[in-house]
Parts: sequence; structure tokens; C-alpha cells
Amino acid sequence: MLTCIIIGLIVGGITLLILLSQLKTVVPQNQASNYIKKNSLHLTEQKDFFLFKQTEKTPRQNAASNTPNAKQ
Repeated sequence: MLTCIIIGLIVGGITLLILLSQLKTVVPQNQASNYIKKNSLHLTEQKDFFLFKQTEKTPRQNAASNTPNAKQ
């Protein structure tokens, strides 16, 4: 029984190492130009159109009000 568990762990570990070696590191790009094929996208207008606008305003706390010895 114990040998079956050990053999299973060894086979699973080897499989895990094989799969990990096939992973490639991916770094997101800051500009979309790297994702677009050359001469495949032609913009005629540069305008943003928003369907909804939601604005929330919350007051900020002053740094002085957070310190216990602050003069007010």
C-alpha cells in the first residue's frame, strides 16, 4: 500500500515537472500596437463614447487629523 502511494507521488511529480517546464513567461504590454497585425486596423476618428457615467466623491482625511498629537 505504501509503495503504491510513493510510486504515485513520483509519477505525479515527474508529470508536474514536465508541465512546469513547458510554461512560458508572459509579460503584458503597455501599448496595443504589439497585439495588432500591421496594416490591419485603420482608425478614422479618435473619440471615446461613454454609455454611463458614475461619480462618487468622498472627502479625504488630513494627515494632521490622523496623528494623536496634532494641533487643531
